[in-house]
Amino acid sequence: MVGGQAMPNPHRTDRRSRRLAALLDELAVAAGQAAAILGAPVARRDGAALAGAAMRIEALKLPLGAALRRAEAAGAARNAWAASRRAGAADAPEAVARLTLRRWGETMAALRAVCAGARTPLAVETDPADPRHAQGRVIDEAYNALHFALRAEVQADPAVAAGAFPDVPLGASLFAGHAHAAWRIMAALGRSGSARLLDVGAGAGSKVAIAARIFAGADGLEIDPGYAAAARRLLGGRLLGNARCIKADALRFDGYHRYDVIYLYLPIRDRQRMEALEERIVAAARPATVLIAPYAGFHARAAELGVQPLAGALAVTGIPAAEAAALARDAERTGPLLPGPERLGEDRGGGVLAPLRRALRLNGFLE
Repeated sequence: MVGGQAMPNPHRTDRRSRRLAALLDELAVAAGQAAAILGAPVARRDGAALAGAAMRIEALKLPLGAALRRAEAAGAARNAWAASRRAGAADAPEAVARLTLRRWGETMAALRAVCAGARTPLAVETDPADPRHAQGRVIDEAYNALHFALRAEVQADPAVAAGAFPDVPLGASLFAGHAHAAWRIMAALGRSGSARLLDVGAGAGSKVAIAARIFAGADGLEIDPGYAAAARRLLGGRLLGNARCIKADALRFDGYHRYDVIYLYLPIRDRQRMEALEERIVAAARPATVLIAPYAGFHARAAELGVQPLAGALAVTGIPAAEAAALARDAERTGPLLPGPERLGEDRGGGVLAPLRRALRLNGFLE
């Protein structure tokens, strides 16, 4: 007796905690299996195995909740010192179970969405009657004003001599749509967590800044020293630690093979030199590199260049037409969400579901 009250049986309390820990271990195995399946390219996933893992996870919710309530009730009966000591341990079964159940609903909704296999188009046109169309136009106009304010006013002589266009910005919302579609292609290939984008003719670097919020890394290639300096000022902040500007001539650059996604939007005036640049990029890029080229001339040369169309302004290098079409269909089975690279680290609030939550983010089903 302590303070007139009977002390709880420590063996019974430990038994309840061990039961809770065993359920968490079982859940971790099932969630890990689901995460491993989701880590494979969409084309190679075992849908039946994923559905089975999802069913095993779902079946553990009620036993886990009941075991947590029993363990908490036993813990509440302890003396204040022991209870506070145990509750304060972040890795105690009770604490882990609470975190896991707190994220259960959104995690399982996302997993069920994957299992359902619904498709979301890669290229989405905004209806002019939709208010978001007007909102996007306003954002693009403001973005363009900021973009031109960042860059040097006059193009440098070496850039003019090389035939480079003055910095020509594509609308921010349009570029973000293309980049998001490219990220989903990477997700279908199982590469969304490591994919890197190169902007050929980056100007003041504003597209690189957008891409850095989507991809694991983003670089800009710029020949004009004034534009390159502006890009470095923009990309040098702490919030864009995964972005940089490379001052180089795109027709001599030898690093195209290092990127998963390459964006180019008419960086060169002269048609022959522009075509030479397209050919150089395609020849150097790895198979299954996604090209974002939002201008008609590139896609008119797709057969000549040996690239395959995907959706909208996107094309892919080094794979047959049938494989490219299948890849586009697989990408439509990825989710429509865009977590951003900063959310792909350790999920401290997910409990034992953390690996599964990361896999769902890498597939666009959680933010």
